[in-house]
Amino acid sequence: MLHGITARGASAEAGPASRWAARAAAGDRVLLLGPAIADNRAIRFRPPEDTDLVLLWADETALPAAAAVLETLPAGTRARVWLEVPHSGDVQDLTTGADAEITWHVREGAAAGPAQSAPGRGEPAPVSPVAATARMGTGSPMGTGSPMGTGSHSPMALDALRAAELPPAERPYVWIAGEAGCVRQLRRHFVGERGIDRRRVTFVGYWRHGLTEERLREQS
Repeated sequence: MLHGITARGASAEAGPASRWAARAAAGDRVLLLGPAIADNRAIRFRPPEDTDLVLLWADETALPAAAAVLETLPAGTRARVWLEVPHSGDVQDLTTGADAEITWHVREGAAAGPAQSAPGRGEPAPVSPVAATARMGTGSPMGTGSPMGTGSHSPMALDALRAAELPPAERPYVWIAGEAGCVRQLRRHFVGERGIDRRRVTFVGYWRHGLTEERLREQS
């Protein structure tokens, strides 16, 4: 199934990959990228051995990586996870042996990207996302949970993170992946507002709002 593709063609919700796949024909060239070794350097999840709490944030582009991280966490590892997706249908069942609390933030019409300043006079207010939280147990699949709050802008987890009471930990490790602007904001939160050692924060910008991958490479 291709997101945003119907019998009538591509809809406004279709992404670049879906639009290309809908038009693909025999003979078209495809380039596939993936890990060439067991240590997936694209994920870059490397918590120090003394880590006593894992904190994860990912948007839909980093969701497969986050799911892989959760699946490989040792049983009983304490983890708090925030995942941001476009639609409620994107919420998935995730399996982990970790002692993890996972919160899904569903945009449902709100744009992805870094948090913006408050709307000016006469401007529409941003769409409020829906959040759902569920507790994980050893080997448990992740359910959708129940609505427990709303946010005001993207990244939707930012306000929730600021308000969250994290479990006590002396040596937390943070992994953040997704839209580059969101990643930078959340890294500043963990380092500047939470006081977490920047050396224990891994941040990966998978994409940047408004830029193609080619333009992103040109600017890097």
